[in-house]
Amino acid sequence: GIHYQSPARTYYRDGYYTVLPLIKIRQNWVREQIRTLASGIDSDSDCPSGVQEDGGSWWPKHADSPLYFILLIGDYLQITQDESILYELVKGVTIQCWMIKVIKRMISQIDEIGLLPREEWNRKDWVDNIYRCGYVSYIQILLYRALIFMENLQPEEQYGRIALKLKDSFNRILWSENKGHYVNYQNENYREDNLSLDTVLALKYCMVPDDRKERFINNIENILETRSNKN
Repeated sequence: GIHYQSPARTYYRDGYYTVLPLIKIRQNWVREQIRTLASGIDSDSDCPSGVQEDGGSWWPKHADSPLYFILLIGDYLQITQDESILYELVKGVTIQCWMIKVIKRMISQIDEIGLLPREEWNRKDWVDNIYRCGYVSYIQILLYRALIFMENLQPEEQYGRIALKLKDSFNRILWSENKGHYVNYQNENYREDNLSLDTVLALKYCMVPDDRKERFINNIENILETRSNKN
């Protein structure tokens, strides 16, 4: 759309899915993308929706952008085994240090239940036309995957322990047994229990218990696939 044409920019979220197929064939492009995204991290270790061509921030403080930054580097490392990217300097700080800063900030916001709440209604994630508040399932899923990547990078920090507690709370609190899928989001006053496309990532990242997988997949097919829409 015309609103995406100017200023020229690249996104943490869209950039992640765009470069995944390029990791094996254009490693230099992916490395530059990682460097560009690292340049957009602010002094609070938060990330905007995207980074402009001139290096400026585009729509600051997005909930999923910091997590996609870690996921991109994690996938790059898994596929290439090229750990040199971790020691690249961006704004005088190594990529690995940026990853640590980002995940530490996210962990500091996790509550006693083990989940990451969104404290106020906003639309600063991929569903940028819907306001969500409280425990957003999509964010818990991304955070879990980011923690697993960081566990591989720094096992001494016990990110895996935090990830397991998050996974347990996610399945205990955000699964709807009545609906047979994870809810969109939940807070103290409201539970949006529709099946949102973004919760499909729970399957990809191995967060769904075996006894729920078939039912969850069947509901995805029956509710979300166009061929099942009879209206």
